[in-house]
Amino acid sequence: MVSQDYWFLTNQDLYDFFLTKSKAIPYEYRNESAIMLTVDNGYKTVYTNLLPMLSKLEKKYGNKIKLVLFISPGTLANDNGIPTTHLRCQELRYGWEKESFDIQFHGDNHKNLTEISQQQIVSELLLARIQLRKSLDDLDPEQKVASNVAYPYATTNK
Repeated sequence: MVSQDYWFLTNQDLYDFFLTKSKAIPYEYRNESAIMLTVDNGYKTVYTNLLPMLSKLEKKYGNKIKLVLFISPGTLANDNGIPTTHLRCQELRYGWEKESFDIQFHGDNHKNLTEISQQQIVSELLLARIQLRKSLDDLDPEQKVASNVAYPYATTNK
């Protein structure tokens, strides 16, 4: 995909150019295939393994690769020095600054939204949005972070 000049979409690109068609596809992308790569749950390997690989591919082919991460901020690692399997806020910030991460969310604690009350859903979603935006607010004046949610566990309901 990288060597064949795919257009790596952000969540906003998908919305603007393909779902609502509220914006015209930029000229440089009109003849390219589009794809959105999503990564779930914010595991540390996104930072330690995937990000360095993306950097190498970008240098080799000159094509920017963007990942859409669906994060549950309640599962993010804190800075207490204890080894963890999940990303830390500064690692999210680094990926955002490199323009490699589009950071969206699953809810605060990755709860199955089809199994909790409406009040709990609202709390899960609002808390997640607030926490993620607070983590990146100085880097995200347009508040693109946490503007879209993906239901955890690929479940949906009314």
